Amino acid sequence: VLTNNPLAAYTFNVVDDRAGLKDVECAFDSTTTFKPCVNSYSATLAEGPHKLYIRATDKAGNSADKTHDFTIDL
Repeated sequence: VLTNNPLAAYTFNVVDDRAGLKDVECAFDSTTTFKPCVNSYSATLAEGPHKLYIRATDKAGNSADKTHDFTIDL
């Protein structure tokens, strides 16, 4: 829970030791608005529950998704 702060800021490390990374994309709350991200992603969000989506694609075309649920309490 993020309290008294509408800024959701995350840092992360995505690694692919085999094929190598091609793209890392992130989105808050929607899987239709992904944007490129490298090791961090942030946005000012409204109060309430949210979800961070991270999608990594390697040079061989394989992809993996991770999500993280959190709440902003203003």
